[in-house]
Amino acid sequence: MVFRGVVDQQNVRVVFQRDVNISMFGISQRAGSVSELPLSLALRLEDMGAVTIDESQLIDLKEISQLNFLEEKDAAMPAKLPEGFYARLKLTLYILNKRGDLKKASDVLNGARELVIKRIRKISVLVAAQPSKINDLEFLDRLTKEERALLTSLYSTVASFTSAIF
Repeated sequence: MVFRGVVDQQNVRVVFQRDVNISMFGISQRAGSVSELPLSLALRLEDMGAVTIDESQLIDLKEISQLNFLEEKDAAMPAKLPEGFYARLKLTLYILNKRGDLKKASDVLNGARELVIKRIRKISVLVAAQPSKINDLEFLDRLTKEERALLTSLYSTVASFTSAIF
């Protein structure tokens, strides 16, 4: 699925815990070295104990609350999210679940779900009401890479639907 691919290819910072040589990914790192890897690879290597993921990239409840507040301030346009937001969210949920901090993981998930629903609603309404928004650079700049992929998919579906009706 295109959305997962965009999230999983976002880079995250890791510290190698042991020497790693993965020729198919062109990775050869020594223990103690720091690198940025695609999220999907970083999670696999972390599961194997080969890397430790830099947890400074995790999202906390305060950040999600602030983003929800910003999202509510402008009823028409989505707020600009921090770079790599969805990858950081996926990483946060992975780490919290792995630690067994299910309460915090649930709180982060619920706050993020609320934010995502608001954003999808805005994107959907805008593409249905103003299809030309797909070319509006100010609008596109407020969307993440994942949301731009969603916008393209929605635009195609809405355009097909409306052309069948009108």
